[in-house]
Amino acid sequence: MAQLFANAARTKLVRTALSTDATLYVESYDRFPWADGIDWFYATLQDSDGIEIVKVVQSNTYMISPGNPTVAFEVERGQQDTVARDFDAGTVVGLRPTAEDMRGALGVVASFWPGESGDYIEYDHIVTREDFGKIFQVAPDDMTSERTIKFTNIPGVPLGKMVVFTPAYAFNKLTFTAAGTSWNITADGVAVPSKILTFENVTPGCHFAFISSSSWGMHCFMLPSRYSPTVDALRDIVGVVKTSAYALALTDRGGSIDTSASVTVPANATVAFPPNKTTVMVTNTSANAITLLAAIGVTLRLAGTATTGNRTIAGYGVATLRKIATDTWLVAGAGVS
Repeated sequence: MAQLFANAARTKLVRTALSTDATLYVESYDRFPWADGIDWFYATLQDSDGIEIVKVVQSNTYMISPGNPTVAFEVERGQQDTVARDFDAGTVVGLRPTAEDMRGALGVVASFWPGESGDYIEYDHIVTREDFGKIFQVAPDDMTSERTIKFTNIPGVPLGKMVVFTPAYAFNKLTFTAAGTSWNITADGVAVPSKILTFENVTPGCHFAFISSSSWGMHCFMLPSRYSPTVDALRDIVGVVKTSAYALALTDRGGSIDTSASVTVPANATVAFPPNKTTVMVTNTSANAITLLAAIGVTLRLAGTATTGNRTIAGYGVATLRKIATDTWLVAGAGVS
């Protein structure tokens, strides 16, 4: 669910692309990153009439003629205030920094501003597919202490996509609502989806991450400081303290679960950690052994051996988990057996 980048990535269309086409066929792709349906990148099409920015969500190999392989980019057209239109074969396609990339590098991608004053504000901005992968700053212009952010049914959002909201000011109450007959949101640690989540005494610096968890809507996590959009935060492996049984979530990537209780590694169908990219640590903060549990269908392989199954982390032991296939993890570390 990360944006991909590459230097000097440039190619050309091998087929005319109509404004309604969701697939672009290009002649070469050696320098481009590979979009896998989870990670993605922006590409820019340019001809004598101007540009269009597209979001490449999937890269597929394609045989345009016998012995002539190429790549088909599955795309979302007309990104970042550009308009989808026709482009001829031979049009240049490149991976270039965009204005949105630069705003993201500075830590704030966009801001929500209220459309009217009142105890609860319905924002002019409606959350869409394009908001996922971004950080939004909640910044009221009238400085009142209560705000509401509204989700509606968002078709086509893949499982595991994230959008983050961070308050620019302190709020007495920050409310998230879901609209639709079967579309809901729920909070970390709360099993039952609902139409409303309310957080009181919210201060700047905390982050609310909403991750698409199923067809019914979004799952909300309070993010720890390592997700703050600063360079220093990315250098740290921050521990999230748990005192009872816990199942790993997408927000645990790159961090440590510091716990004295069992930890479950969920199946890919439940939490879609990207393989060959995901590393999670589990730190036993107690003197007693804890268990690393494999959900049904998950293989936990003790690193350097053929042994599979649930793993034990001795008192004060540390386990490192590396996902190497859809439902296969390697587990290594001091005190791991």
